[in-house]
Amino acid sequence: MRELMFQKINGHFLQALDQETVNAVEAMADGAVLAGNFVNKRNPKFHRKFFALLRVGFDLWEPGKINTKWGTPEKSFNQYRAQVTVLAGYGEPVFNLDGQSFRMVPKSISFAKMNETEFAELYSNVLDVILKNIPDTYTKIDIENAVDDVLGFA
Repeated sequence: MRELMFQKINGHFLQALDQETVNAVEAMADGAVLAGNFVNKRNPKFHRKFFALLRVGFDLWEPGKINTKWGTPEKSFNQYRAQVTVLAGYGEPVFNLDGQSFRMVPKSISFAKMNETEFAELYSNVLDVILKNIPDTYTKIDIENAVDDVLGFA
C-alpha cells in the first residue's frame, strides 16, 4: 500500500490530504482498521531552504590551506554539511575499534527523525555556525537574502 497522507482538522479529525488517500480510504470496508507508523511531516519548502542555506555557506567558506602527505584536500559539500551540522549541536559520537577514540557524525535530519520545531532550531544553529566561519563582512540578513536568491532560481 502506498503512503497515505492525512491532515488534522477541527482538533480531532483526520482528513485525506490528496486524491490517492481519498481513493484508498473509500476502497476500505466500513469498520476496517488502518494501522501504521505515523510521521508528522515537516514543511518540504523549509527543508529546501535549509539546503540552500548550506549551499550559500559552503560557497562563502574558504578552507585554510592544508597540506598533508596525501596532498591538499578538496573542498567537499558533503563534508561541509556534516561538519556544520555537528558544530550546530546535532552530532553523535561513533567509537573507533580501539574503544577509546571517537569521531562525531551528524544525526539524521530525515522527516521521520526530526519534527518542525527541532528542524527550525537546527536551521538557526547552522546559520550561527556559518556566520562564524565566513568573512565577517557578511551579516545574518545578507545570508538570508542569498538563501532567498538561491530559492528563487530553484
